Amino acid sequence: MDTKDVHGTVRGFTKLQALFRGNKCRRVHVERARNNLPWSPFVPAKLEAVRAMLEVAELQPEETLVDIGSGDGRVVIEAALKCPELKKARGIELDEALVKLSRRRIIERALQEEQERIDSPEEDCRLEKRDTVTTLRERVEIIHADFMEVDMRDADVVVLFFLPHEDIARSLQQKLRPDTRVVTYVFQIAQWKPEKVIPTVPFMTEKGSSSINLYRVPSVLGH
Repeated sequence: MDTKDVHGTVRGFTKLQALFRGNKCRRVHVERARNNLPWSPFVPAKLEAVRAMLEVAELQPEETLVDIGSGDGRVVIEAALKCPELKKARGIELDEALVKLSRRRIIERALQEEQERIDSPEEDCRLEKRDTVTTLRERVEIIHADFMEVDMRDADVVVLFFLPHEDIARSLQQKLRPDTRVVTYVFQIAQWKPEKVIPTVPFMTEKGSSSINLYRVPSVLGH
């Protein structure tokens, strides 16, 4: 799917969201577009794509991951489960309805993990699950805010899906420490050279592929 097709599909999806979640969601995106700010509607990524993004991110113990525009929380939840030693998996979401949904999903997933631990016949597995569940709700959080208003200097990895925007690179450099890993899905950051690009499942289609792109935040603003 080329960029024009993606833009058209996303615009249609935004209108559909307005019907299901009310016009408040759409107004948020319209306001950002009107003010020429980076934005993207909530378009759920397939689980395979989420796992591929986290694989590219190479999460390490005691790191903090931030998902900008975290939607229903699937990335931060999967990150916390994939890397139990992760210090924090933090989602930043502007849409209030999605904030509530993602917080519910965190609780539901923690309870699911707890039940699986109880049902496990093996002691080692039960102990491992207990450690994961005990910390899941402590390590995963959702912040209801515009990402430009959130302090992200503690982030080691940032995951995001944004429509292409000329200011996204500058905005990220202002918010993040140099050398922070940034992983994008589908769209690239034009001003930066990716360290790695890999194909994964296509975005909103059944055929073809979409790219996952790994960047490092440059130390010099504007580069």
